[in-house]
Amino acid sequence: MAKLVQQSQGSVEMIYLAQAEAINVSGIYHIGVLPSKSEQQQLILDSVVRLCKIYIKLLSSGCVLFSKFHVMFMCDARSATCANISFGEAENKHTIRVKVDDENQDEDLVEAMIDARIELEQIGDETDEEQEDYEMEESSSVARAMFILEVVEAGYPEALAKAALNDGCNPAMVDEGIWWCLEHETDYIEEELSTNKDEEKSFLVGNLQDKCHWQIIDNSVDTLIAKLKTLWTTFNTYMSSSVSDYLSVEHLALILRKLADKDNHTIDRSFEICQCKEGVPNLIICPQSEMYNTVLSIYSKEDDSPLPLSDEVLLCTPCTTIDMLEIFWRRALFSNVNKIHCLVNVDLLDYEVSDKGEKALERHMQAAYNRDMPYRLVVICSTENEYKSRMVAALDKYRIPYSAFDGEAYVKEYVSKRFIVENKDSRVHPASSVDFNRSSVRVVKSWRAGVGKSLFKRNMVAALQKDQGIEECVVSIPLYDRNIVVDEVIDVLLAHTNPLMSKTT
Repeated sequence: MAKLVQQSQGSVEMIYLAQAEAINVSGIYHIGVLPSKSEQQQLILDSVVRLCKIYIKLLSSGCVLFSKFHVMFMCDARSATCANISFGEAENKHTIRVKVDDENQDEDLVEAMIDARIELEQIGDETDEEQEDYEMEESSSVARAMFILEVVEAGYPEALAKAALNDGCNPAMVDEGIWWCLEHETDYIEEELSTNKDEEKSFLVGNLQDKCHWQIIDNSVDTLIAKLKTLWTTFNTYMSSSVSDYLSVEHLALILRKLADKDNHTIDRSFEICQCKEGVPNLIICPQSEMYNTVLSIYSKEDDSPLPLSDEVLLCTPCTTIDMLEIFWRRALFSNVNKIHCLVNVDLLDYEVSDKGEKALERHMQAAYNRDMPYRLVVICSTENEYKSRMVAALDKYRIPYSAFDGEAYVKEYVSKRFIVENKDSRVHPASSVDFNRSSVRVVKSWRAGVGKSLFKRNMVAALQKDQGIEECVVSIPLYDRNIVVDEVIDVLLAHTNPLMSKTT
């Protein structure tokens, strides 16, 4: 039987069959070294795949050192070189060749890739820890950044403002900091922090080469690992210095916060939904056909409440990434506003995204609890797929009954009222004035063609042209496919929007 399997399938299947027979006969599973190196190539390939996954993760985290990083493995036994590693581009490109010798065989190559994978995983863990530290010190960092900004606007250099903070000035006392700068300005000599742009460009490769003291030479695997570690250490040293071409995360966060503060429009929604609680992710399981009715019911508890905003709802699809989910979690738990955030169709998330998203939510919930920050979060899943979602299983203890929500008739009435535009200014004639119900949205549909849909549309356009006194007042977007690409629709609408800072009459 084993010979027949080997002839028809291969050696791998024969090994599996032999192991199964051993288990069936005596219940013993033999673990040991393979009789030959026929599986060595597969072992190397698996190591390469694992290394590539970590490499992609490192690139997505923003590491610029490996942006032009290339590794080529030679599978030819006659070649004296087993791998070529290069980084940089053009005249700054440098290559490391790994040679084959008696001491460094294929097993060492796999070990080298495993070491590299462990190193990259540690880098990822350090990045997560730094992110957590930044979250805990966010308020302090913003205060320090605001202090430096105020001092710079007062006419003092940034380095002097930092020196004031290092000397013990309270970031909240800007006047005290300015007085400190006034006293120490004559005694302080500002250090030269800017560097030549060409030098900054070459520090990733040229200066690193000078520090690491290598060129295109042959190396053993042990030497290769040591040199790559030296490269990474030197890179971290340079990245810790001031680079004027890059905008720090702290300054970017400060800019975004300033822009957000300019929005004076506030929303205070009621969260008096049956058994919904603040500070926990309320889980709702409903039929897929009632998904959107359930979402709208959550926001329709007040007569003057607006429709859900784009930053309050995230519609999940199989293409939703962990970054999108991470941003939504942070907005929902740390925005400190009276909005209701809904994660809809959570069962459509990819399993890996769902698993990482659940872990991220648990971490952010603990951070919000430590800061005593209330939040209003609802997670909605369909009854058809509730047992397929990793996140639903983790949030099952927060489930609330579905029967408490309003029906379809109530939701229709709520949406219809929100689309009605009241003309409070006689000098303004909104387009909704030509509608028989003053609605800004009107859907005309039928089950068959030739019943007057296009005629209804032409009559409304003619009435609008007569009322507004303009020729072009309509934008037509034909939709023929069953699936609509939202980005394509937005592109058409953006072409007809008013230019920035322009005023309409």
